[in-house]
Amino acid sequence: ETQSAGDVLVQVEEDAHIATIVINRPRKRGALSSSVVNSIKAALLQCGKNDKISSVIIRSEGPGFSAGDDLMGKPPSHHEAQECIRAMELCA
Repeated sequence: ETQSAGDVLVQVEEDAHIATIVINRPRKRGALSSSVVNSIKAALLQCGKNDKISSVIIRSEGPGFSAGDDLMGKPPSHHEAQECIRAMELCA
């Protein structure tokens, strides 16, 4: 799947005190590429800085949550995955 410049890999939706991070790759079943992991990390950091947000939900568009690593694209590095986990911890 090729992303065009207008495609958004990850969206953040806010409703009251809940933020929902949406992986927007339904044709890839939410597969995690380097770009997706970095976008999730940025969204988590954004949510962590928002004092109004008390809960974060991560979901995916389409029939499944995530197919795992994107084997056709650049997979996330170990460092990128660790940074995303650190961002999750900041939201805890």
